[in-house]
Amino acid sequence: MMLPSGNDAAFALAKFFGKVIFRGRNYGDRERNQICSYQFNLHSYYVKYFLKEMNRVAADLKMVNTHFDSPHGL
Repeated sequence: MMLPSGNDAAFALAKFFGKVIFRGRNYGDRERNQICSYQFNLHSYYVKYFLKEMNRVAADLKMVNTHFDSPHGL
């Protein structure tokens, strides 16, 4: 990969898979407006859906003290 850091790779993957999630789940304006986070305004649009899915899976796995706010975990 020609990406300078792991953070860039995490954002690139999150952006790609976020688009797949967005299209597959038929999210609309209402869902987009419901997603809020301290860092979300710093991420691209599709990264938000990737993070929403990460948090949904964490909740399904009963990881009650886990909340993802960025794809790289920092």
